[in-house]
Parts: sequence; structure tokens; C-alpha cells
Amino acid sequence: MQPGGRGTHETARSGRRRRAGAGAWIVCIAMLLFAGGMYAFFAQRGWTLRDGIFEGVCVALGLGLLASCLSRRAFLVLSRIGAGLVFAAYLGYLLYECFYSGQAWRVGDPAQPSPFAATLGLLLWGLPCLLYALWGSFWGRAGVTPPAHWSRHDVLVLRVAMYARRLFLLLLVLAVVRQVLALV
Repeated sequence: MQPGGRGTHETARSGRRRRAGAGAWIVCIAMLLFAGGMYAFFAQRGWTLRDGIFEGVCVALGLGLLASCLSRRAFLVLSRIGAGLVFAAYLGYLLYECFYSGQAWRVGDPAQPSPFAATLGLLLWGLPCLLYALWGSFWGRAGVTPPAHWSRHDVLVLRVAMYARRLFLLLLVLAVVRQVLALV
């Protein structure tokens, strides 16, 4: 930030509200139009349970985007809920691949569904989303508080986040080396 600039703290103190940008409004309107178009498509074709679930998710996303554009607080809450859902999806994917798919855990192609790919997904997307859902930062509470106020728990969460990223990189390197050795 430049000296004399208006950052989020200065904006909050002055009482001025931040407005959603044009890009956010375009995405919101596009999502609502998409949901309306899909409603018309499904109504013409005939509804199935899967269609109803898909339409419900589209409408919920559109309304969530609209609420996010209208209110900064709604954006903060909805982004954390969304991050929690991403974590839950990757955790479910990992549990499915480990316990129900019948595949063994081995280093392989990360593009193919497997326990290895699910582990990579959980480390790359799931864990940071969990940290964001709980603390509003991909680094845990340490990402939003000054170091002088960190507790032992904050340092532990920060270390887990750092080691998860390192483990992800190590597993990805192992997968690449395995693929290269398979070509030779």
C-alpha cells in the first residue's frame, strides 16, 4: 500500500462501504441467467431428481453471489462456507478412494482417480480451504494476526499448513519421476 492510500482499515474507519466490482456482478448475473435457462430447459424436457438437485445448487450459487455482491459481510460468511464445502468434498473423495474404490494407495498418475490423487487434492485444495473456513486465511490464524499474538496452537496450525504444502510437492515430484521412469 502506498503512503496516504486508502486501505481496508482506513475505509472501515471512514464509514465508506466497499462495493462489489463489475466482474462480481457479471458472474452473479451470468449465474442467475444460467439457472433460469436451465429451469426452462428442465421444465421443457421433464424433471428428474438429478435435474432438481442441479437446479437447486445453481439457484443457491446465484443467490449466494447476489448476496455477496450486496453485502461485504455476506461475502465473508459465504466464502468461508464455500471453502468448508470444498474441504468436505475433498475429504469425501479421499475417504471414497481409500475405503470404497478398492484401489491400493500407490504413487501414480495424478490425473486418474485414485487414493494418491485424492491425497494430492486434499493437500492442495482441501486443507487450505479448511484453514480458510475456520480462520479466514489459508495459513490459519497466523495469517490474520500479528506474530506477537500467536499462541502455540497458531504456530502448530501454521506448521501443519507448511508441511502439507511440502508433502504435496514431494508427492507430486514422486509422481512425475515415476512417469518419466516409465517412459525410459
